[in-house]
Amino acid sequence: MRDVWNARRKKGLDWSKAGSFADTAEAAIRTPVLAARYYNDTESLVGSLRSNVLVTHRHPFIAGQSVAFGLIVGALIDGCPMSEVSEVVVRGTGKSTITTVIEVPDRSGNPEVSFHNALPQPSWSYEAAHDPGIHIVPATAACRLFGLAFTLGFLLPAVYYFAARFKNDFYNPVMSALNGRGNNMARAALTGALAGAQVGLKGIPEYLIQGLSDHERLLDMAEKITT
Repeated sequence: MRDVWNARRKKGLDWSKAGSFADTAEAAIRTPVLAARYYNDTESLVGSLRSNVLVTHRHPFIAGQSVAFGLIVGALIDGCPMSEVSEVVVRGTGKSTITTVIEVPDRSGNPEVSFHNALPQPSWSYEAAHDPGIHIVPATAACRLFGLAFTLGFLLPAVYYFAARFKNDFYNPVMSALNGRGNNMARAALTGALAGAQVGLKGIPEYLIQGLSDHERLLDMAEKITT
């Protein structure tokens, strides 16, 4: 966020060009709000995710992973099971739809960058979580397996794995992500979005909601987003 602000303030760049090549998770963490708003309108969801992500993150890989995450959350909110979510999103968007133009320094023109290949990861994670030949005990060890770094590419495989391993559960996937060390706050935020999309508000333990500062206002805001 500081990089974006400095680009606007010091370089005078337009918002559409102020994003940096940071490899962090902030953009992905913002996407669930848009997913909740446009989950039943694929075209609007793709457009809003793409424009929102590029405000802060312009690295092709990170931008693609972030938008893909938002699409996955939207499909889960719409009732798609985790086991089918990759296929459903790919079929619902189409490869040509999930592309964006990113200006890359020292290259002429505006190359078109596709992030279609970011979508199969949830299916791979689901298969790993339910493969009898793969045993990760305790579950938190998955964080070390996939990586503890701040890079989004390390975070998302573990995030998808926890959401797939603990189906219809909010507490266990989030706590596994949180207790796995490394960039645990970003990992838990992303995992909570997937778990919450699957179980809904009623599936989140009440004490976790009431323990939030100003939780009534937050609930009201959440309701407004989805209506």
